[in-house]
Amino acid sequence: MDPKEERTEHRQARLNRLSRREALRLLGIGVGGAALLTACGDNTATTAPAATTAASGGAAATTAASAATTAAGGSATTAAAGGASATKASGKVVVASPRDPTGTIKKIIADYNSKNTGITIDYQELPQDSTENKNKYTTVFAAKDPSIDVLASDIPWVPEFGSAGWLLPLDKYVTPDLKDQFYEGTIQGATYKDKLYGLPWYINVGMLYYRKDILDAAGVKPPETYADLEQAAAKLQKDGLYGFIFGAFQNEGLSANWLEILWGYGGEFWDPKTAEVTVNKGDNGVKALQWWFDNIYTRKISPDKVTGWKSPDIRNVFNEGNAVFMRDWADGYALTQANTSKVAGKVGIKPMVHAEGQKASGCLGNWYMAISNFSKNQDAAWEIVKYLTGPEGSKARALGTGLPPGNKEAYKDAELLAKYPYFGFLNDVLSTAKPRPVTPAYNQLSSDVIQVQVANVLSKKTSPQDAVKAMVDKGQPLLSKFK
Repeated sequence: MDPKEERTEHRQARLNRLSRREALRLLGIGVGGAALLTACGDNTATTAPAATTAASGGAAATTAASAATTAAGGSATTAAAGGASATKASGKVVVASPRDPTGTIKKIIADYNSKNTGITIDYQELPQDSTENKNKYTTVFAAKDPSIDVLASDIPWVPEFGSAGWLLPLDKYVTPDLKDQFYEGTIQGATYKDKLYGLPWYINVGMLYYRKDILDAAGVKPPETYADLEQAAAKLQKDGLYGFIFGAFQNEGLSANWLEILWGYGGEFWDPKTAEVTVNKGDNGVKALQWWFDNIYTRKISPDKVTGWKSPDIRNVFNEGNAVFMRDWADGYALTQANTSKVAGKVGIKPMVHAEGQKASGCLGNWYMAISNFSKNQDAAWEIVKYLTGPEGSKARALGTGLPPGNKEAYKDAELLAKYPYFGFLNDVLSTAKPRPVTPAYNQLSSDVIQVQVANVLSKKTSPQDAVKAMVDKGQPLLSKFK
């Protein structure tokens, strides 16, 4: 054993001996679950027709643990090829997920249990608040408690929980053909150090909303580039009608939104192979900060109020008919078509704009189905993950909630497209969508570095150049812990 492996093993053994409080302290999580963030920006529940905005959290976790525990409790060994069981898996599988206000999850589980497959799902409904969810998972997994087999996990939790040894790698179950059922970016978001820890259950992604009626009347095409958006917004805005709005409140949504702008300039915040901060390579980081700043203070196509607006705020403004363009998440589309919306039937959606010669990449806000490393029925748990994230399970969830399904096959379903036609527009957005930095350090990187520096620029406290330098100086030590 080389010295690095020996240190890792000793560190994990020490963690295994710690009390829960000590373990949480070393993981940087805190018993009270402080400093948790929302993945899609706001930690605000939105009932049907739109569903809860995905939420995140999590501080850096420890280095990866050793191999997964052996499946037991009535489950048989699962063949490596494609999840086909060598002998049939059976027994009870406990599935934990946040409360679904539409009741769809309970219906899906009842339907599955009625099929008499030999596996029974015991549904554990968690609070809708993501902070409480994460605290629950932390308590259970830090104690190596096997009481949860399958969990719904927000996208930033996957590398954190995986690196701590709390999630079972799914690579032995997932074949290339099965992996192809999902968008590439969603698979990347659940892959840490070449191990896949979850499959997408449903998707949220950032995109550009626009008023089709206003653009059509003015003979303006939907914008493709930053320059296109600037010109169209300036031309079409007027008193009581903002040109372009976005959520710039200092929370996780700020990080997600700004990363899209950085990607649209061809930049990257980090290099996952080296864990090096790259936001200062070239001038893309500065340009991304400057673009937002200029939209507010120079071009004045965005009101300075955006620095205090979250997703619910911008949705209210847009759905009241008071903005031409809006950057928002996909789960907000159903609200634009609700009976209470003044813009129903007048809204178009498309991938976010980008710099000339570059490509747009929407930021992903997925929720995944993952398996506890401490489950005593892992093969049966896999069968449930495969069902819930497969075409049938994805379709059923999307039909009931209106949230975009995680499985690409569901987007071909005529019944689903008839009920939610906007799913047909999402392929272009999802095909180029990307996850935020997939690292256990992301939570702290976002809350202590990205959010702070972007907010400092938008509040005129610092220049884009100084903000980029601070991102490197403060971000590199965090990422270096997990090389």
